[in-house]
Amino acid sequence: FSFANMEPPTNQPFDYYLVLDFECTCDRNNPTWRNEIIEFPIVLIEASTRAIIDEFRTFVRPVENPRLLPFCTELTGITQSQVEDAPVLESALKSLHEWMEGNELFNHKFAFVTDGPWDLREFLHFECKRKKIEKPAYFDEWVNIRWLFAEFYKTKRMGVRKMLAKQNSTFLGQLHSGIDDARNIAYIAIQMMRDGASLYVNDSISKPIDGGCKKKSSTDFDSCSGLPPQNLQIF
Repeated sequence: FSFANMEPPTNQPFDYYLVLDFECTCDRNNPTWRNEIIEFPIVLIEASTRAIIDEFRTFVRPVENPRLLPFCTELTGITQSQVEDAPVLESALKSLHEWMEGNELFNHKFAFVTDGPWDLREFLHFECKRKKIEKPAYFDEWVNIRWLFAEFYKTKRMGVRKMLAKQNSTFLGQLHSGIDDARNIAYIAIQMMRDGASLYVNDSISKPIDGGCKKKSSTDFDSCSGLPPQNLQIF
């Protein structure tokens, strides 16, 4: 009998992890552009089995700039027809809440997982604030996988493709497809669990819980000081 090939215990601080990665409206080189979420995907991981067990995905109709620019479609692959009849953000949030109820997540401990602080601290938070949408408190803190990855593997902060490469894996799907990005972030999270990492909450709306919030590399800026660079998505 050998312990060499045994995986670490499955104990995690949460029972379920909801990996998200928004896609937003955007304009090339326009720092005043107001981003609106147009794809809202979630990949659900069950911690005890280290497996993806469900997904949620909806396109979202923008209302401040309802027509997608060619640059946005080129970057995300999302077309005008996909958002034209999609629910607005407030309705998308309600649909997500119902999906969470259907998966009985409110009977368990769960946390959201993102690549960096931008999806929840910048995009969702500021859009809800502008539109006076009541945002559920469960979005106010999360697992910042980019920071946790660097801490666990003792490396610099890096984007999704480089994290996958460090785990001897490759990106599957289409870059800047929200659902594909979320799936690949989920693969990173699952491998981290297998390698013995504890996926704990380390970031929040107000400030990073780990006391971070300082520049680590050219691809990771101090987001405490303001919004991310226009159209930033580092993979």
